[in-house]
Amino acid sequence: MIEQISNKITNLLLQAELLEETAIPTFKYCFEVVFMLFLFLFLTFPVAYILGFFLPSLLFVILFLLLRSVAGGFHAKNPELCLLLSVGSFFLFLFVCNFYTSNYFTIIIYGIACLIILVKAPIEAKNYPLARHKKERHKKQCKILLVAFSLIYAYCHIYKMYSFASSIFMAVLSISIALLITK
Repeated sequence: MIEQISNKITNLLLQAELLEETAIPTFKYCFEVVFMLFLFLFLTFPVAYILGFFLPSLLFVILFLLLRSVAGGFHAKNPELCLLLSVGSFFLFLFVCNFYTSNYFTIIIYGIACLIILVKAPIEAKNYPLARHKKERHKKQCKILLVAFSLIYAYCHIYKMYSFASSIFMAVLSISIALLITK
């Protein structure tokens, strides 16, 4: 469904001569991403608001998207499956957010997730190969983001802001899992 809508909009732009044929794959992908993001937000944020986790949810999504954009990772076979997995991950985040506490186990898991990202990232999408200089830049950006996230994570632990700590924990853990399951 999402793919079909993206195709129709792209074809309309092509027929109106607003884009060249070489740009078709890029525009289709961009429209898919935008529709998926709006659907994701529409399906998840009202629930997060009702449960009282709107700000931690917002932090989770922002951190996840920032890190995902440079780390890469698993890509679903179609946009609908991607949306289903994203919504499922988000509700898993809400569950974890509800029960997250500061302990050595969560800090160790966070550290392992960071190491996985440092070793495996960036993983490029088959439809979006990265030139060598972009790979190096993405690797550096991953490192910078992980340092920043880790400092915020430590701050949240020190000041017992566990709902925000869980946002960072789950964003980093989700990306590390996406990198591990990428073929």
